[in-house]
Amino acid sequence: MKGVRSEIKQAHNGRSARFIKLFLNFTILALAVFFCSQAFSQQLSKVWERTGVASGNGVLSVAWGRNNNIIATGGDGGDYELRFWSDSGVELRRSDFPGGVSLWGLAWSNYGQKLLTGGSNKYLWIYDYSTNQWTWNVSTGGHIWAVAWSPDDSMVAAIVEKDQTYLQIYRISDKTKLVDRSLNSQGPGLSLI
Repeated sequence: MKGVRSEIKQAHNGRSARFIKLFLNFTILALAVFFCSQAFSQQLSKVWERTGVASGNGVLSVAWGRNNNIIATGGDGGDYELRFWSDSGVELRRSDFPGGVSLWGLAWSNYGQKLLTGGSNKYLWIYDYSTNQWTWNVSTGGHIWAVAWSPDDSMVAAIVEKDQTYLQIYRISDKTKLVDRSLNSQGPGLSLI
């Protein structure tokens, strides 16, 4: 019986040792990611200060492309432009935002190099990074606080502030407004247009 207990204890200790080794490897990886992200954040902050992106009222929005690894920032005050950065903090380009407004919402498309933008000029805009062109826009009737793409990139959503706060969804192909629902009301369901 003593031999069986000894074998069980050794097996248990072996599993514990593997668990501890796995836990330590995961912890080291998590710390490495944390410190790398901290270092990147500090480096990007220094670059932004040096290049003036933090002037005026500063950066209001940021979006990191999943497929292109490009960071887009939108500003306020004197920074009415989009700025594009590498993941090492190098400025890649700038693009003036139509209408000279504050940029409050940015979102990269899921499959391409298109950036959905929204802000104080009450228009959703799509910027094509590959062509450096503004390719699509639609009026929302209010200030745009946040934006998002549908999973298949065929539609866009926005949180719009008019007399109330609204969720609006548009189909890209024909600019049709599919949803315009007040988020302040206690009423039932979506208001389809």
